[in-house]
Amino acid sequence: AVWKRKGAIQSAYRPAGGSWEVPVSVSGSGTEAFTPQAAVDAQGDATAVWMRYVGPKLVVQTAYRPAGGVWQTPTGLSAEGEEGGDPHIALDAHGDAMVVWEHYDGTNTVVRGSYRAAGGSWQEPTKVSGEGEEAQTPQVALDAQGDGVVAWAGSTKVVGGYVRTRSAYRPA
Repeated sequence: AVWKRKGAIQSAYRPAGGSWEVPVSVSGSGTEAFTPQAAVDAQGDATAVWMRYVGPKLVVQTAYRPAGGVWQTPTGLSAEGEEGGDPHIALDAHGDAMVVWEHYDGTNTVVRGSYRAAGGSWQEPTKVSGEGEEAQTPQVALDAQGDGVVAWAGSTKVVGGYVRTRSAYRPA
């Protein structure tokens, strides 16, 4: 489980058939962190994601906890100097992870995402939503083979434009 407490992201773990461990800080020290989410793979490895202010900008950060281990040092996902918010995470059974978030590119709010193969490093963030589209409230899912689907509410800035559910597919 992950949650916000006194401006930090904390976590507690309960192994199957066991008791909850003592809560620990995941986000480290610094500015306030919020909107945490976590996902756990079939081996018990966990990945958490949240937002935090770095200077005047919101950024997306993540941390990894191997089964039976401790949380590793948080890593930034949104590109240097790039603002990001409303992060969501999905893991498949093997520990492959995908995170998506909102980013204002100066014209539109777009959906950005990053992928990490189990045991690997996070890939450079990429734009997921379409050109000229206003995109919000992204959600992500991975199937057992690592195929990913991202869905969001999207619209164009055309007078009388409609908000529609949009999606993108990423094969494993």
